Amino acid sequence: MSETQHLPLSVQPVVRYPREAQVGKTYLMTIDLQPSGNEWEYEEEEYPIYCMLETSPLFSNKPVGEPAVVMHRFGGSYGAAKFLLTAAQEEMEGEIRITLVNGWGVPIRVLSLDDVKIRQQINRPLRIIEEYQQETFVSQTVTSAQELQENVSVEDNQEIVDSDEIRQELGVSVSSESSDEPFNQENFIQPLYDLPSLNLAIARLVNVGTDTFAIWVVNAPYPSGNVLRDCVWLPHLTQAWVEWQQMFAGYSRLDISPGATSQQANPLPLDFVVPASSQPSSYTARLMQYLGISLWSWLFDEQILNTFERSGGIAKSQNTRLRMRLEIRDPDLIVLPWEIMQREPGQSAISLSQNVLFSRTVSEVEPLPYLQLDQTLNILLVFGEDQTLQLEQEAGILEQILSNSSVVANNYSEYALCMVHTLLQPTPEELIQQLETKAYNVLFYTGHGLQGPDGGLLFLRPGMTLNGIELAQVLTSTGVKLAVFNACWGAQPAAVNHQAVPHSSLAEVLIRQGLPAVLAMRDEIALHESHTFIQAFVAALRSRKPIDEAVTEARQQLLIVYRFNQPAWTLPILYLHPDYNGELIKNFDEGITELPEISIPEITSLLPNAYLRSLSPEGKTLQLRPAVTRIGRTSENDIVIPEPSVSRRHAEILCLHTLKGTTVRTYYLEDLSTYGTTWVFRANGWQQIHRQKIPLESGMKLKFGSTKSQPWEFIIEDS
Repeated sequence: MSETQHLPLSVQPVVRYPREAQVGKTYLMTIDLQPSGNEWEYEEEEYPIYCMLETSPLFSNKPVGEPAVVMHRFGGSYGAAKFLLTAAQEEMEGEIRITLVNGWGVPIRVLSLDDVKIRQQINRPLRIIEEYQQETFVSQTVTSAQELQENVSVEDNQEIVDSDEIRQELGVSVSSESSDEPFNQENFIQPLYDLPSLNLAIARLVNVGTDTFAIWVVNAPYPSGNVLRDCVWLPHLTQAWVEWQQMFAGYSRLDISPGATSQQANPLPLDFVVPASSQPSSYTARLMQYLGISLWSWLFDEQILNTFERSGGIAKSQNTRLRMRLEIRDPDLIVLPWEIMQREPGQSAISLSQNVLFSRTVSEVEPLPYLQLDQTLNILLVFGEDQTLQLEQEAGILEQILSNSSVVANNYSEYALCMVHTLLQPTPEELIQQLETKAYNVLFYTGHGLQGPDGGLLFLRPGMTLNGIELAQVLTSTGVKLAVFNACWGAQPAAVNHQAVPHSSLAEVLIRQGLPAVLAMRDEIALHESHTFIQAFVAALRSRKPIDEAVTEARQQLLIVYRFNQPAWTLPILYLHPDYNGELIKNFDEGITELPEISIPEITSLLPNAYLRSLSPEGKTLQLRPAVTRIGRTSENDIVIPEPSVSRRHAEILCLHTLKGTTVRTYYLEDLSTYGTTWVFRANGWQQIHRQKIPLESGMKLKFGSTKSQPWEFIIEDS
């Protein structure tokens, strides 16, 4: 860390908020930062400052996108942080407090907005916010870096109303069809845990022509990144896709045209694709690069490219990867190999990039249940009907690959164990019965299947099938987090008269029903290619990497083994639930073993219990669970704190046991909140925990959410 990083950042906050609000109404609050005129004193090109609000009891608040202002060296910011404030249901007066926090979690300034009123009626009329319009209702400028001098003037109030334009601007799911649903704040896409995330969506605009599409940013790692543009599908893209099909498609080819072709097909200008080396380039390699570059140019144009580059810069400044997810709402575009997109010859395809974790997603999904990470990879390996395979021989090969996916994995304790149970041509009842044991976090299916409107059919054995909806219901109720389909049809939609059926691919059906992750094939994959992919994929999972990172590594292995101009590395298609961060196996400290809640009762019963005691008047004392105690705002948690500033899944207290002669019980507090608002009281006051796991000692005081939330005390019995 350079010396200049410790210098205070001189800024002038500009805050717009409702000084007078009507009960039950929702308002837009913005916080922006302007440089005070001094020269940029930091080595970084950008400097993020996070905004933490304390609005209770006047308002509940919800951030729109990332609650941060990213300042840049050229003067100014990329845009204001936005919040939705919903007024209380009764009249009251009070203050709003804003804490500005730097990237290391250290508060650098506190702003107090006094004399805020909630009233049953407001004398002057409310004005409606239209698309891309932000009318000022209160402006405040703070000019001193050491002393806060406030100059507040009230100009107007605003109410958020139900409109498609507002939904588009704020990143809510947008459809080409009109909707009469009321404005629902729960529809906002939340940031994806610890990695900067960029979500893009594509939809056909049916009212302006058959070949016109909208492309927009659903979620970006900085507030002003949510942009929208429309574009026309170009004939050369369709022509390149048709030639791709003729060159690479297997027996499952779908002749679906995303747009109109030109009246007279001209030869593709493949000569513009210059090989990265002086070696001659084959036609297949040039065709693959041409289609990849063409898809990139169509998707990443103008503002979308700018958002992608800035998002990548934010990820790079955090020494991590950008998690990018693409949602394709037009069924005709799903069959295209978006994974091959590349910016220019010589650069990696986006799904092979060292800087991006690429996957697909779907927005209209059932919510995820609480997902507890596992210590072991537990795989149910299912072989369905397949006349081309010698099932017992193939089962032995795959069991060997899955259980011993890496020589390294058998030599180092930090690799997770992998347990495999195999079913050969089970009946649907046998498969469901095995899944209902809830012993598996991964389903691996290989066998024959057929596309259909409900996710298609799995041919488990002659005359016995299971459709995608039926499979989804059992998978989502039994704790499976990842389904892998080693078949040629899992990522393809059904088609009728060369028209794709919306939401019909097995991968889409499972994700829409609430399964966290699905890995399927876009087309036919050779047996030896699938073995190579599976071995690398499972090895990466066992090394505790997220699913999207494991897919990237396995895809890179296919590229190394089978070369760029072969389609093997383009075949795996990963879908992730929009609220899932891809983590499957938990990283625990070396030498510490967690005892399951119901295991070894004779040991756990002899150890002292632990409690959380509320320090509020008439507060309760709650006993912690033997393994994991979940803390959050909603009812599925073990300890429910119904405060607006508390996240749904806010924190966990882990009870871990070290087994070295005697059993020693240790407690850890892990922050899981969206914006790192878990607090621990230390000698120098309340300190924020941001995505950390810290040891707990009896007597430590904790807060969850706002610094004004009720305090709790952690207590170990008889200590």
